[in-house]
Amino acid sequence: MARVNSKVAILTTIGLITAAGTINFASLMPRPTGDRISIEGHDFVGVLAGGITGTSYSYVIPSATGVILVDSGQDPSGESIKAEVAGRKVHAILLTHGHFDHIAALPEFPEAQVYAGPGEGPLVKGEAPPKAPGGAIATKLLAGAPYTPPKFQEFRDGETLTIDGETFLALHISGHTGGGAAYIWEGIAFTGDNVIGRGNEFSRVPSIFYSDYDQVPVSMKKVFENHDWENIADGHSRITEAYSARAQLQAFVGDDGH
Repeated sequence: MARVNSKVAILTTIGLITAAGTINFASLMPRPTGDRISIEGHDFVGVLAGGITGTSYSYVIPSATGVILVDSGQDPSGESIKAEVAGRKVHAILLTHGHFDHIAALPEFPEAQVYAGPGEGPLVKGEAPPKAPGGAIATKLLAGAPYTPPKFQEFRDGETLTIDGETFLALHISGHTGGGAAYIWEGIAFTGDNVIGRGNEFSRVPSIFYSDYDQVPVSMKKVFENHDWENIADGHSRITEAYSARAQLQAFVGDDGH
């Protein structure tokens, strides 16, 4: 059976979920703040690399002799990422998790060292489906062929990764997926999809897209308690800056994210 690969499939899936009375689905889905996002005074850029759904960010971080990526988006061509990279060497790709909309362009960067959180390898490589029902449905409809990066490594929780002169603290934050990851670099916490910025608060997309919905506040408390960050860059929405990021995350973990 041919893979359905269109907006019709997405809208049909959303419609079925909404019709089932689960939640007001559309109102909770993240909306990106721009095709290219950054913070004044910080040397990194988030580029919209979302393919059909159009909402996945890949972050491009300059390093001594090239760049490091956080996630590789949903667009398998990696077109917007390559435009931002502009011919520089991609030394590594730090995956926040293994859902298809964050790993699609991995085959475009076969020389890069790919990192993921503990136990996330089978999901990244397509050896196991997402545990979240919504993620499993979306993967069947939209994901490309399974791909195993030639250079792949799961980090240890709390490990420091030093890549081409840049240093990242790698944290295991399960909830959205079992092996989800956060990376803290130069005052920025890249947190993937565990929480989504919405201007004045952090929230979540519908629970059907999480492998363990109740674990999210616990995992994000680990990020909150690490004080070496000021801003949060999530996987779909925005960069939440220092003036409100800590207060918003404190509110999120303080009331269990509801």
